[in-house]
Amino acid sequence: ITSRQLVLVDLCREWVDDPEKGKVLVFCQQTDVLKDILRVLEQHDFTTASYHGQISRRAQREATERFRDEAQVMVSTSAGSVGLNWQFANCVVNYDLPWNPMEVEQRIGRIDRFGQEEETVYVVNLHAPGTIESDIVMRVHQRIRVFEESIGALEPILGSGAKDLMATVFDFTLDQDQRDEKIDQMLTAAETRVRIQAEVEEASAFLNVMDDAEIDGFEDVILRNGRYVGQPELVWLLRESQLQVCCW
Repeated sequence: ITSRQLVLVDLCREWVDDPEKGKVLVFCQQTDVLKDILRVLEQHDFTTASYHGQISRRAQREATERFRDEAQVMVSTSAGSVGLNWQFANCVVNYDLPWNPMEVEQRIGRIDRFGQEEETVYVVNLHAPGTIESDIVMRVHQRIRVFEESIGALEPILGSGAKDLMATVFDFTLDQDQRDEKIDQMLTAAETRVRIQAEVEEASAFLNVMDDAEIDGFEDVILRNGRYVGQPELVWLLRESQLQVCCW
């Protein structure tokens, strides 16, 4: 049993033994990891359910029913991070963190949704300090405040820059300080792009409203003054242009 599994066992024990807390939803990325987690939890007498993409739709529905009715802990891969209602739990454990923060938002959304009776939902992230990938993933998530606020705008924050970020993480020609500095620069640039885009969109909506109002007023003025091009003027201009062409 690994240290991370022991931490998960202790967390689940603390949670399910507290009548004011309740059920735990655990997410991991790989089916093999899911099976190992289930084995360890069941060895420690937890009632479990599991959800992943390699079981049938019927088995997935039965897993949800089991989690709602009797299971203390649900262990799921990313297959369970979209479109499911598990609001009868109020704790999400990210056994491992995906690179895409949008997936974390989706995971949290399984319990933080309409019908959740608790005022607070809890998000616990397990990672191994000292490993490059784990440290960088945590820094990225913390930098863009994925755990503190709505992250609907996170997709454009990373966007196509995700590949560059990955390349930087595994660029072993850089030392740790150089890697950290470069990642911070990339995140700052991405955040700046998103902020500017948001400012432009906000200003655009304001300018559109003002533009409509100004145009309405301008139309009234030119109609009163007769300073506009109407149908007779257009006919005259067309005739003049034809005459000029013929003369030419």
